[in-house]
Amino acid sequence: DAMGATMATYCGQNVGACRLDRLSRGIRSCALLGLGYSVIAFCAMLRFAPQCALLFLDSRELDAALLTQLAARYILIQSAFFFPLSLVNIVRFSIQGMGFSPFAILAGVLEMAARTGVGLLLVPAFGFTAACFASPAAWVCADLFLIPACMACIAKLRRLYPNTPGEES
Repeated sequence: DAMGATMATYCGQNVGACRLDRLSRGIRSCALLGLGYSVIAFCAMLRFAPQCALLFLDSRELDAALLTQLAARYILIQSAFFFPLSLVNIVRFSIQGMGFSPFAILAGVLEMAARTGVGLLLVPAFGFTAACFASPAAWVCADLFLIPACMACIAKLRRLYPNTPGEES
């Protein structure tokens, strides 16, 4: 979320300054930071997912071992998809910062549709594990829309402001 908020400001300022050459570079750099964070977080969860689950569970519960195992599975699946989540935040907020908010709203609708599809189609067949993939499916679906939309937004800005500083004409 912090990376996304940062990118909204970064993109808005650079569009305002007509420094469109910085947009792609900034998004790429922030995505690399998101990738680094995602890898570190996933590695940590590979080791500590059960302990993290116990932060939210009472080990004295009747089925504590089963609940811990299920919660750890959920945590691992979610953390395996932190990079697509970081891209959702980075790219969505970048698009908003560039002034194209409707694309960001449409991505939210696509996320909801993906979660609904997983819930209706996969959960009945595969149960809890499929439910764990509802949010990752939403993030991937949103990225499949947001990344090309972001590139299109940058291309549109370059057409609107063809002679911006730092760009070759």
